[in-house]
Amino acid sequence: MAANVLFHQGNSTLDQTRKALVTVAVESVLFAVGDNIHKKISDLLMNLYDCEIVDCYKHPEYLNMALSHLEYDIHLKIIESIRKELGKYSYIKLVSSFLNALEKPKIV
Repeated sequence: MAANVLFHQGNSTLDQTRKALVTVAVESVLFAVGDNIHKKISDLLMNLYDCEIVDCYKHPEYLNMALSHLEYDIHLKIIESIRKELGKYSYIKLVSSFLNALEKPKIV
């Protein structure tokens, strides 16, 4: 069953800018936690969903599930850091929706 797409898949400049904003924030947080964490999440995304971190803008549930494979405290630290990085942009509905999707409980 295909996952629901949270965001419009248009190619508008604004959509691409928001996608880049979210991707850079996620990438920088993962690298800040550790290169090994970035690699692990990248590998999980590829193995579980055949996608990359950039695809998590449209499918934050993929990132959420990949993060759920980490120790709980590291998972929470990453979510909080992403929230902090993107917090000043949370007035943008799509960024806010992305952040909210990361908070949803994981079904395993």
